[in-house]
Amino acid sequence: GGVTGLERWVRVAAAAGHFGRDVAFNLHRIEAMVREAAASNVDLLVLPHGVLSGYHDHLDVDDPDHPPTRHGSGPPDLPPAHRLDGPEVAMVAGMVAAAAGPVVCFGMTEDVDGERANTAVCLGPDGAVLGIHRKVHLPAGEVAWYRAGGGFAAVATPVGRLGLMVDYDKTFPESARCLALDGAEVLLLCSNNYLGLADHPRVREAAAEAAMRYGAGSGASRLISGNMTIHRRLEDRLAHFKGAEACLLFGSGFLANAGVVSA
Repeated sequence: GGVTGLERWVRVAAAAGHFGRDVAFNLHRIEAMVREAAASNVDLLVLPHGVLSGYHDHLDVDDPDHPPTRHGSGPPDLPPAHRLDGPEVAMVAGMVAAAAGPVVCFGMTEDVDGERANTAVCLGPDGAVLGIHRKVHLPAGEVAWYRAGGGFAAVATPVGRLGLMVDYDKTFPESARCLALDGAEVLLLCSNNYLGLADHPRVREAAAEAAMRYGAGSGASRLISGNMTIHRRLEDRLAHFKGAEACLLFGSGFLANAGVVSA
């Protein structure tokens, strides 16, 4: 898609996909995406979070087997952390420089003096690091294992001043407001496919089966005539699983925030 409001049209590409613990395989996928973006005359390529070594599963703040500390060993499912001046980031920078194409932004688990941080990195077309952003807002389960960033600052790039956010940052309006006040013209929200379910075989099969049985969509909002049996079944099962009286599903995190906060 294109971004208007800048001095020129900017061609933007956003990639989604599961990145696991296989760093070599992940680097191969990154290289393929960068090359395809360059061949498609993309100006700005946004990759998911955790592209170097994957993301973590749900972290339980009350887990008795893993006392809260950001130092030392943590739960076995935490992804390996990489330094900004390490070989993995250097390899990605080399891929970007070789493609001589877009500005590339990606998310990674960063090693900051022995602590982990969820970090978004912005690389220029020559592979130089133009700026980074460490996730400021941490959910309760992450506080014990990750280091929080110190603020928000726009990054000057060939496609304009970019504002970087990671995942939970976008839940809080002041994140975007701080970036806008710092002159950001485009906001990048590096999110992720947390558990790799988007391309899990069972999920794909279930989605295909549901499409054949119920169609490709409900045809309307739930308020009008789009309230389907499968919606109610899922809400009932989730409510039972959580031991709650009822459950209400939203189509996205943004819609959930808009609906719950306004209510």
